[in-house]
Amino acid sequence: MSEPRNRQLPYNRAMPGNQDLAVLKPENQSVTHVTPRIAELIQGLVREEIYVIGARPPPLDSNRNETLKQKAYIELCAFIKRARVIKKDIDWKKEDRLVPGSDYVHSVKIDGQKYCVSGKN
Repeated sequence: MSEPRNRQLPYNRAMPGNQDLAVLKPENQSVTHVTPRIAELIQGLVREEIYVIGARPPPLDSNRNETLKQKAYIELCAFIKRARVIKKDIDWKKEDRLVPGSDYVHSVKIDGQKYCVSGKN
């Protein structure tokens, strides 16, 4: 008769204890890999070791960046100005409701501008 083979234990028996706590141990940690853009965004926000992979993104053109900021500011001011108007013309249709009888709709027209919250127009 042959001897029993040396079998590996199933995964759930190989790591006794709480698996959620086991992954937090230093010997089970791995370095997080991120793109250069993400590395710039999270700098100073995370304490773990990160490894940046990939080529550096091209530097942003400062003139273009300023133009985009000015455009966004002007658009924001226009939105605020429209929001401060006391009397608004609000229009919506029954068929735009999420479900029959609901107070929530897929789209609404406010002062002639249509706003949609889903792919349904």
